[in-house]
Amino acid sequence: MNSIIGLWLFSSMLYNNSPLPIPNPDLIMTFEFSEDGTDTLFYKRKGETGSCSRKAFYQFENGHLYQRVYWVNPSNAIWCDSDTDMRIGTEGTNTASINAKGELQLDLMMGEEVVTLIWQKKNEPVITE
Repeated sequence: MNSIIGLWLFSSMLYNNSPLPIPNPDLIMTFEFSEDGTDTLFYKRKGETGSCSRKAFYQFENGHLYQRVYWVNPSNAIWCDSDTDMRIGTEGTNTASINAKGELQLDLMMGEEVVTLIWQKKNEPVITE
């Protein structure tokens, strides 16, 4: 079984190997990976209306996560368009791994710098309201 399968909640970040809190404590962001090779990215901010979600095909192997977006929720908030990951056809590969604590680590380029997003696995649904 693929160790990435399941629901993950964004919990913290690493920058230059130093831990950082979530930039916005009201941000709820989840990644759900299915056995059929698809994943769903969802995010919203507590107390604000609107959310963003999309589905992608993924492959997780050899320390890399490849994704290609094939569906974007037509009910997404208008501001979701500014996120390239919320556009059909977007594809890319990122360094990704499950660390010793069982957390998903996903490296993203933020400008010229690499930032590592840390995700904790959840066994029950995440409340998004």
